Amino acid sequence: MSRYIRLMKRFKNFKILFISLLMLTSFFIQSSDARTKRGEPKRDIHITISDNTIKAVEVEKYIESWYPRIRYGYKDKELWQITFPSIKNKKKLFGPTDVINGKMYFGYSSFIMELDTQKTQFTNRYQILGEITGIKSEGDKLLINTFNGIRGKVWDKESVIKATPEQLASVASYGTITNRDYEIIYTKRKDAEMLSTNMDKVYIRSLIDRKYPKEKLELIRQEYIDAIEIDPTNHWYYIYLGLINDALDKKVYSDIYYKKVLDVKGMVFYDYFQISTFFEYIGKKDLADKAFDKGMSDFLGRGYTPEQLTSMESVLNYTTWFVPTIEKQKNTDIDRTIVLMDRFYKLAPFKEGNYNIIDGVVKYLIDKGMLTEARDWQIKQDNAKGYFFPGDYSVIVADVALNIFIACMIAFIIFAITFFMADLTEFIEDEKHNRVSYKEFFKRRYISRSTIYSFVILYIFSLIALGFCTNSISVISKIVREPATINSGTWGNYATVKYFSKSLKASKEKNFFLAIANHQLKDYETAISLYKTVDTAESHNNIATIYIKQGKKVLAKEELEKALKLQFGMLEAKYNLFLISKNPKDKPYKVDKVDFMQKYSPTSPMIALPQEKYYRKAFYTRISLQDFNPINIIKFNSFLKGSGNSFVELSRWVVPVFIAFTLLMILMLLSIFIPQTKVTTINNSYIRRLIGLFVPGYSYNWRLLGPLIFAVWLGLGITNLFYFSYGLETSKPSMGILTTYALPDYSFLSPVRSFELAFGKEIAFVCAVLYIMIWLFNFFYILISRRFTSV
Repeated sequence: MSRYIRLMKRFKNFKILFISLLMLTSFFIQSSDARTKRGEPKRDIHITISDNTIKAVEVEKYIESWYPRIRYGYKDKELWQITFPSIKNKKKLFGPTDVINGKMYFGYSSFIMELDTQKTQFTNRYQILGEITGIKSEGDKLLINTFNGIRGKVWDKESVIKATPEQLASVASYGTITNRDYEIIYTKRKDAEMLSTNMDKVYIRSLIDRKYPKEKLELIRQEYIDAIEIDPTNHWYYIYLGLINDALDKKVYSDIYYKKVLDVKGMVFYDYFQISTFFEYIGKKDLADKAFDKGMSDFLGRGYTPEQLTSMESVLNYTTWFVPTIEKQKNTDIDRTIVLMDRFYKLAPFKEGNYNIIDGVVKYLIDKGMLTEARDWQIKQDNAKGYFFPGDYSVIVADVALNIFIACMIAFIIFAITFFMADLTEFIEDEKHNRVSYKEFFKRRYISRSTIYSFVILYIFSLIALGFCTNSISVISKIVREPATINSGTWGNYATVKYFSKSLKASKEKNFFLAIANHQLKDYETAISLYKTVDTAESHNNIATIYIKQGKKVLAKEELEKALKLQFGMLEAKYNLFLISKNPKDKPYKVDKVDFMQKYSPTSPMIALPQEKYYRKAFYTRISLQDFNPINIIKFNSFLKGSGNSFVELSRWVVPVFIAFTLLMILMLLSIFIPQTKVTTINNSYIRRLIGLFVPGYSYNWRLLGPLIFAVWLGLGITNLFYFSYGLETSKPSMGILTTYALPDYSFLSPVRSFELAFGKEIAFVCAVLYIMIWLFNFFYILISRRFTSV
């Protein structure tokens, strides 16, 4: 024992240095590991120009700086004059390339980029309808191969655009992926525009706002009528005539021209989707629907699948070109874009969607205070991207804070086991101070000041790190106030039912929410009756999920068919239909969106088979993703989605570990300050002291402290039996004390039960840590006690 004490005394002198080194080492290890997991995008692709090489990452960097403006129709050539640094290493080419008259042309998504090989500057860009898969020259013309959905055909006449750069500049924005003759179109369009003196000076927004005098509008109208006779393939001529007649209050003529737009020959799905967006923009929703349907028919008829619709960046790019830039838009402009993108998403989740447009949508929704909708769109974007590029300030703060917290935990565990025991053994082995008060305890410095400072510093560091890591103040306060609502994810608690019952049938929206609440509380009859008051795809689908649970598959199928009629492509309904029919063709709908919904909204009644095991995952995802602050809702979502499940798994344990840490701090400090009195002294019986090594509290005199320690230790052990036990029939954890027993749905304990569902494993973790630590402290305290060892 004396050798052990001498070792502890020697080691204690270096504990501050040891703790500092340990924290720094752990921090750097964790930080480097986090950076490795997230990774960075590839940057080894280059564009070769003569003997020099331009970094592709620089091309992407500069393209992204002006690419959004190009998407919305801006033609500021100063944005194109970008000089790149030259490097002499030759590496891979960036995209399909070819050179004509000293100009290099390469494909970038749906754009042909033109670079001056001598000045290494962008001199132009041309938008092409279709994803560019190849470029080659034929004399002074470019042959551009595009992917048109027909598999296996490369460089066939259906997918090739043949034109000079000059013709591309004039025609490409109105072009097509079919084999139209660009020279003929170019000639007709040029002849038509030569008639004009005012056509190129007319703007859509100004026509809608009626900023032109009627005399000028009449002149412009006649010019467009003459242009149509020369070039009837330009559907925008009809659109402008419709707008002009609207401005002249000639509604009959404007309707005629708007309807003629859909009858223009030679249009493809790009054109129809663009027209659909325009009609949404001006409030012609019936025509927008017809244009969208025609576009979908053409899209699917060309061999595409619905899932490819939102993976083609050029579709959204071309479709929304006339919408003003995100920073300068009006609410109605972005609302139309949201409508279009929502239609696309209902048909298929995004794979590689137009991220810049989504970013604008998210910012707009946040500005309007629509945080839930903003988060939904951000989730769609993050699902599509599949990666996150680190660099955001809030993400770095969260990463650093988490690493500091982990380092504090590691340092504290080692500190508690070594340094504290060294101080305690020194005190107990001092023969002159067998029984001392806490004042003498500090006076003799058996517990050194450095030990106390270490306690306090570690605790403060971990507290600050926890605050940064989870932004926990508002989150935890929200948990305390509304545990049932947050943990269930939607409306499933008795308080919601009472609230909405006061305004029963006041509106269809409230009826729908009330139906959801009753649905989750398993009052199915009330839920069905309320759902039926709302004739939407969601209500019919939710009724079907109830019928599936009740085994009424025929009725469920009828409701699902109604839902699909109202909203074709509704993945939830198709998934539920798959559960009934087990039709292999419906199997793809089982994966992406449904798994995603179960992750973020596990108790959603839109899925027929919600699972309770997702409560915790959903709850901790919500804690990590949001602190009810608009910026962090978006940033933390991107961070967690990109860094993988490892961070989410780790962040779940931050709160329970901190709770256990705090309780252990209190326990150790109490063990320091409790004086050695008759109430707390070790019993003289050797057998009782020997048993007390393994049964906490048993070896103390049973006046106060002994029964208290034993009761706490035994209670923690019994609690652990509940949370770590498994049901023989279900082979699942019994979840907890309350959820083991059947409670009525409207019980006042319902919020507590919901809280327990979310925190089941964490409660077990905290109880287990305290159970073990109480036993360890009791064991060492009895073992090294002079009164025990002297016997």
